[in-house]
Amino acid sequence: GFATESYAASALYTTLASLSGALSRIRRVSLTALLQSSTATALITSSFAAEGLVSLTAALAIMLGANVGTTLIVQVLSFNIAAVAPVLFVLGLVAFRSGPRRGSRISAASSSASA
Repeated sequence: GFATESYAASALYTTLASLSGALSRIRRVSLTALLQSSTATALITSSFAAEGLVSLTAALAIMLGANVGTTLIVQVLSFNIAAVAPVLFVLGLVAFRSGPRRGSRISAASSSASA
């Protein structure tokens, strides 16, 4: 409803307002990665700029970051990972095996609760 849209708009405005101070490339790329679309970023930024919520300089910087972010994501997704897949698999397996044992916690909690 309207409340959800209002909350989302205010959260996005807060994010963009915080970016307008010191627009770093990492923040602009992160914003684009969160939105997953440079077109969505362009539409939102242009509407905020038209309303005067974001300065023209900040809007141009956001758009530059959006384009850089989209380009980087496309480049990463276009790599053939077949050569590194076994290494990634082993790293994932090691990370999974070294993580916390969830089943042992559940059984320990249920046995202490029933006692």
